[in-house]
Amino acid sequence: TKGISNEEHVEELRDILECTLSIEALNSSGEKYFTRTELACIHDFAAHTIGKEQIKSKRILEEICKDALDKEFTCASLYMYEMHINRIACMYGDEGKYEKSNQLSDKLLKECLYNKKMNALSGCLYNNLWNQQQLVKEIDTNIIKRMFKKCYLLSDIAREDSWKDFFQQKLNDFK
Repeated sequence: TKGISNEEHVEELRDILECTLSIEALNSSGEKYFTRTELACIHDFAAHTIGKEQIKSKRILEEICKDALDKEFTCASLYMYEMHINRIACMYGDEGKYEKSNQLSDKLLKECLYNKKMNALSGCLYNNLWNQQQLVKEIDTNIIKRMFKKCYLLSDIAREDSWKDFFQQKLNDFK
C-alpha cells in the first residue's frame, strides 16, 4: 500500500479538526476547551507541520499549555499536558533554540519524576540528547548508544510502544 505525503497528512488532520472546531477559532485568543481527541489531533498536526505552519502550531500548543508552562504542574495538568509540552520542546529544538528546548524538557522531566509519571521520560531524554548532538557535532557513540538504551528501557517500562520501537531502531542502527 502506498502511504500519503506529510502535506496530505496535515491536510487530513486539518479537515478532521474542522469537523468540531474552526481553524480560525483555534487561532483566536481566549479560553478554549478541547476534547482529548481534539488535543491529540492538534498534537499530531503540530508534529507534522513545517515552516510558518509549525510556528502557528507551536503557538497554539503553548496557549493550550499556558497554565502548565507558567506555573507548577499539578498531577492532573501533567497528565493532560505532558505530550504537548514535549512537542513544544522539540519544536524549539527544531528552530535551533536548544536552551529553551532543554529548559522545557528538564522541567517536564522533573515534574514527571516528582509525580511518578513515566510516559514522557524517554521523550525528554531523547530531546535533550538530540539538542546536544546539534550543539556538539561529535559525541562519543558509546554515550549516545547508552542513552538510547536508557530511553528504550524507560519506554518499555512505561509501555510506550511507539517510543520503544523508535529507540529499538536507533539501537539497531549501531549494529
